[in-house]
Amino acid sequence: MGSWVLRFDFQISLHFGIAKASYFRLICVINLNKNSMIYNRTSNGCLFKCDSCQSIHMEFNNMNINFSTKDKYYQFAEYLHDINIAAVVKQNAHSPYQRKIIIPIGGGSCNFMLHPGELEDLKRLCLLHLDTNILNMSKLEIDFSLN
Repeated sequence: MGSWVLRFDFQISLHFGIAKASYFRLICVINLNKNSMIYNRTSNGCLFKCDSCQSIHMEFNNMNINFSTKDKYYQFAEYLHDINIAAVVKQNAHSPYQRKIIIPIGGGSCNFMLHPGELEDLKRLCLLHLDTNILNMSKLEIDFSLN
């Protein structure tokens, strides 16, 4: 397998009401090869370590979080596993948001907004012990068909 571009940042500028991308900046080229470490995978995401940057990347639905160290990842995973879903849903029952579970990321300027089932899936994805459940890329079979 070759390298894959996982994520890039872009800036949108408005010119006479028309959005135009003014620049693209590559963040990380993900080297997916037989030595890549995929820690876990669910139907909504993937947790893996990149050979290029040595960061832990978490994809969940349409969000991507990059953890520069295992300690930062473990802090996030432990926080998730400590959430009492029923209590949070009850606490936020009168929130105007459709999704009642709010998880701040990036210093609170960005939040995960989740339904209870989505949080359960995110908890399944975020392992508390990374080194015990490594999936080898050469054994991973993914069906990319749309049928």
